[in-house]
Order: sequence, then structure tokens, then C-alpha cells
Amino acid sequence: MARRNHMLDFVSGFVRTTVEYKGWGLNLLTVSFLATVFFNVLEAMSCMKQAGAIAAQKSRMSVSSNMMAYFAVFHAVIGVYGVYANSLVAICSGGLTFFYLPILRAMKNIGGFTRAEKRTMFIFSLLLPAVIFLPWKTQISAVTFVGASFAFSQLPWQIWKEKSRGVVQMKLVLVYTASTMFWLFYAYTGGDMLFKTLTPVNLALCFATIVLWLEYPNRQDAKN
Repeated sequence: MARRNHMLDFVSGFVRTTVEYKGWGLNLLTVSFLATVFFNVLEAMSCMKQAGAIAAQKSRMSVSSNMMAYFAVFHAVIGVYGVYANSLVAICSGGLTFFYLPILRAMKNIGGFTRAEKRTMFIFSLLLPAVIFLPWKTQISAVTFVGASFAFSQLPWQIWKEKSRGVVQMKLVLVYTASTMFWLFYAYTGGDMLFKTLTPVNLALCFATIVLWLEYPNRQDAKN
């Protein structure tokens, strides 16, 4: 009981030091925090749906393992940065790591990963100890944001290459699109130059994915 109370006191004390707690009110900071939590919940649910689709259909067609692996590491890096920067919104985003892992597990159960995929995943994973142990946490986090755009480009690329939507779940794509539209609004009302540069690119990739998803049906559906 004493240990639990000590932990609760620690968590409560940390929350009081966060940017969101100190700036709580009717302002852009609070709105962005609540919106991020909302989109994070939707993304977590969509990730579970995506993992279930891969397992149920025993297929990973058009789902990019590199993208899913990078997003798992990306959110972990942002979560660590959130602890360093006393940011609840970043810590909440870090929790999404645990919802991308089931997707990777389902993909591994289908047929495993190639040597090239394993090598790429290992390289991605180095970002996590880098942000934990190196002093340039802000810079490393910024680099991971840039990398996320390149990773996301794998999704429309895979659908175009396979000429099939495969088992890619539209719900996950729509969540990406909605959250990116919000961050585009945020970027141009108070965000930094990095957000202003990346969010239009990410939104274009989202729309390209939707168009390709509608253009190329699942091959199994097409046969029927």
C-alpha cells in the first residue's frame, strides 16, 4: 500500500509539472491536448483492427512492415521525449507503441520478416536508446518526425506496387487523415516550421492512400 501511495504521489507530482497542466484552460494548448488524446484512442482502436484483419485473413498484403515498425519506434521516442520535456501529449502518443506491436506480431506470424526487413527494423530501433542516452533529445525527436513522413509514404507505395489494397484497413487511413488535418490546422495557428513543412506532405500522402485504396480493390474481392 505504501509503495502504491508513493507511486501515485510521484505520478501526481509529475503531472503538475507538465506543460498541459500548467497551461490548462480555454486555449490552443488544451484543445490540442484533448484532440491528440481523442485521435490517439481512435488510432489505438484502428491498430487493433488492423492486427485482427491480418490475423483473420492470414495476409499482410500491402501493409508495410517498415512503416509499422517505424511507427512503433517513433511513438516510443516521442513518449521518452515527453518525459524529458514534461509533455503529457507526447507521453500519451508514446503509448501507441503498444498498439503497433500486435500488428508486427501478426505480420510475423504470417510469414516472418525478410533479412532486409529485420535489418531495417534494427536500425529504426536505435532511435530509442539514442533519445534516452544522448543529450540531443529535441533534435532526435525532430529527426523522427521527418522519418515518419518517409515511413508513411510506404503505405501508398505498397498499395500501388501490389495493385491491391490488400488488408490495409480504411479506418486506420481515415484516422491518419483526420489527425493530420487537425495538426495542419495547429501548425498554421501556432506550430513551428517543422510542422508547417511536414503536415501538408503527410496530408497529401493520406489523400493519395485513400485514392489508391479505392482504385485497387483487394485481389480476392476482385475475383469474386
